[in-house]
Amino acid sequence: MQSKDIIIIGAGAGGLFAGLNLPNCKALITEKMSSPGKKLLMAGSGKCNITHEGNIRDFVSKYGTKSKFIKAALLEYTNSKLLDLLHINGLPTISDENGKIFPKSENSNDVLDLFLALNRKAGTTIVYNQEVIGISNTDKLFTITTQSQEYQAKYIIIATGGSSYPLSGSDGKAYSLAKSLGHSIVSPSPALTAVIPEHYRFANVSGVTLRNAEVSLYRNGKKINKNTGDVAFTHKSLSGPGIIDFSRYVQPGDTLAINMIGINEHTLREKIISDSTQNGRKTLKNYLKQFHIPESVLILILDLNRIDSSTTLSELSKDTRNKLIELLTAYKFTVAKKVGFHQAMVTAGGVCTEEINPKTMESKLVDNLFFAGEYIDIDGDTGGYNLQAAFSTAYLACKTIRKRLDKE
Repeated sequence: MQSKDIIIIGAGAGGLFAGLNLPNCKALITEKMSSPGKKLLMAGSGKCNITHEGNIRDFVSKYGTKSKFIKAALLEYTNSKLLDLLHINGLPTISDENGKIFPKSENSNDVLDLFLALNRKAGTTIVYNQEVIGISNTDKLFTITTQSQEYQAKYIIIATGGSSYPLSGSDGKAYSLAKSLGHSIVSPSPALTAVIPEHYRFANVSGVTLRNAEVSLYRNGKKINKNTGDVAFTHKSLSGPGIIDFSRYVQPGDTLAINMIGINEHTLREKIISDSTQNGRKTLKNYLKQFHIPESVLILILDLNRIDSSTTLSELSKDTRNKLIELLTAYKFTVAKKVGFHQAMVTAGGVCTEEINPKTMESKLVDNLFFAGEYIDIDGDTGGYNLQAAFSTAYLACKTIRKRLDKE
């Protein structure tokens, strides 16, 4: 039995950031894999989109229904503080046209190497191939059991991630740890992932993107949410930020209605009726070019629905006109499923936020038990928001622990 003041479970983004924020505390990180930060190395397609350059107060809206919960952590440890840490320690950064921030080298290994160096400087030890299979608490001490070792600690931070990219080690098995201590787990589901529609017929336009399209979500015939963003067609799925940022809300059987042209049904109807009297000889193919819908998508929609693109406006029957308007302003896809955890960037679900103090990241059920990162039921939009949440929640947990250690 080894005794420590603090044990961090998981050497991913949240766990490593916790370790470097506990200087001289002799913290221990246990990691089930043979090396650290496997999912961190995958972030941003290996370039490590570490955060976003936007105002931190704008971040709050990027976490769906969990904005209120994550606010205190984000304001406590901002993107500016993160960038200061990186720059002071010799890791310059760059941002792209969308405000995503990467290390200047665009190499995730540089971020991981820095975090490991800062953990060594803080005196934090990392042990590998040590999957935690049990946790209990008695007499204000936690007992952590791995396959080959037992540890005791006063404070615990669980930062094992969610269920996405299971080959990186975040396979969801560690939810049993929080559950064994009385916590509720919101059922995990893939988020920041593509959506596979039933009877998908857009493979021929794979690689084409609708810019800034409005996407509406219907369940049981009722509109329950909407989003705006780029929508990309792939060989098998709908993707792009407008879909993947929205995927946290999507369930099999839902309907996604995509506005292909950027104006609403009423406006389009009025315009077609008006233009039919003035430009009746114009063909649909030529007339609809003004709405900036990609031509390949337009032709496919017309062909799939047996509408002749050479039809002139004056030849357009009322029924065909109404059908065309619906197709262009609310093209409907029935959801078969979301692309699974093997490709989903993050996990929706995890430890219930109602059981966590948002000002400290401490359990409301068990004293001195803390959580960080994706293990919690929080997931952000694409663009560096999830890594920032991991860093901010880990920092907040560490700040609370340091204060308590100072009083002991």
